[in-house]
Amino acid sequence: MKKLMILLIFFSLTFVNSEDFGYLDIDYTISGDITNLNPYPVFIAIPIIENNESMDYSYVKSLPIPNVDVVEINVEYPNTTIIYIYKPDKIVKFNGKYGFWLPPYTTAKLIFRTNYTLNLNFNYNNENTFRVLGPAVLDKYEVIDLNKLFSNKNIDNIKLDNFKLTVFCTLRFNENTVSYKLFNVYDNNSINIEGVSLIIPAPIILNDYSEIYTSTPSNTPDIWINYYDWYNRFIESKYNNIYNIYNENNDDWLDSGSLLLDDEANEDINLYYPAVAFTTTTLKPIDFYYTVYWKAPKPKFPNII
Repeated sequence: MKKLMILLIFFSLTFVNSEDFGYLDIDYTISGDITNLNPYPVFIAIPIIENNESMDYSYVKSLPIPNVDVVEINVEYPNTTIIYIYKPDKIVKFNGKYGFWLPPYTTAKLIFRTNYTLNLNFNYNNENTFRVLGPAVLDKYEVIDLNKLFSNKNIDNIKLDNFKLTVFCTLRFNENTVSYKLFNVYDNNSINIEGVSLIIPAPIILNDYSEIYTSTPSNTPDIWINYYDWYNRFIESKYNNIYNIYNENNDDWLDSGSLLLDDEANEDINLYYPAVAFTTTTLKPIDFYYTVYWKAPKPKFPNII
C-alpha cells in the first residue's frame, strides 16, 4: 500500500494544467453575389491587410459544456488573417484604394479564400480523486458576420445574396499525444499513451446561415454529430444517476448532485450545431469538411389587414 501511495502522489505533482496536443488547419472559401442597386457605377474597395493587422469581421461564440467528467479544450486564434481575392479577377487601383468597378444594376461574383491554423491544448486541473473521464470537448467556434464584412452595404445600396462558405479542416496531432510510451516514471515502468477522444464543433460558420452540409472523405466513417444531441444525452445521463442515488439514499443527494446543478439539458430539441466526435490511437491526420449557405433575408412587409 505504501508503494501505491507514493506512485499516486508522484503523478499528482507532475500533472500540468495545460498540454498542447495538436493543430487544426482550416482552409475556407467564401463566394457570393454582390449587386449594385444604384443607377450609377460604384467602386467596391477590398480590404488590404498590412502590418500584421486583422480583419474585424468575425467573433467567437460558445456552446454549452458539462462542468464534470470532461476535459476542456482551449484554442488559440491567430492574430492575423489574410484573404486572397479570386473574383472579380480585374482588380484596379482608384483613389489610392484597390478594388473593382460594379456597373449599375449589375451583379458580380465575389470569391475569396483564406487559411490559418488553430493551436489546441487540453485544459485540466490536477486530479485529487478517482473519477470517470469523458471526452475532451471544444466549446467555441468562430462566426463570420457578413454585415461586418460589408459594413456599409445598406447605406451604399449594395445587395448581398447566395453566399457560400466551404471549409476544409485537417486535425494534426503532436507526436507525444497518441501511440507513445512515456518512460522514466516510478520504478522505470512505462505508461502507454493510448490516444484521445475528442468532440470538436465546426470551427467557423456564417452568421444567420440557411443551410449546412457536412461530409468526410470517402472510405472514412462518418464522424459528424449534432453537438446539442450529445450535450443533452450527457447531462440527462448524469441527472439520471443522481436521481437513482437520491432514491436509494437521500443523504447522498447533495454530495453527488451539487456539481451538476448548474447544468441543464437544453429543452429546445431543434437546436443544431455540427461537430465531429471520434476516438483515435494513431497519429494519422483526420480530415473533415462542410459547406454553409447564406441567403439574403426576405423583406418584411407590414400587415395591413
